[in-house]
Amino acid sequence: MTRAEEMRELFARWRESGQSLMAFGKAEGVSYAKLLYWRRKFGEGSDDQAQPAEKSTAADTFVPLQIGLFWTVQSSFR
Repeated sequence: MTRAEEMRELFARWRESGQSLMAFGKAEGVSYAKLLYWRRKFGEGSDDQAQPAEKSTAADTFVPLQIGLFWTVQSSFR
């Protein structure tokens, strides 16, 4: 098996994993730079996150966030 074939298999496993490219590389013992090289060589997109098997809807991924701002200004003037 050629190196290119090995890397194509590795990329297929990455896509199925749902992990970021960096996390997958760490788990597999392959440097992030090497994975980026092969991704460019294969002409794949620049998205570092593997595509999930099922598409999520906005309702599945939306997390309500409430931001409160509380601060007090004390005057140094009397």
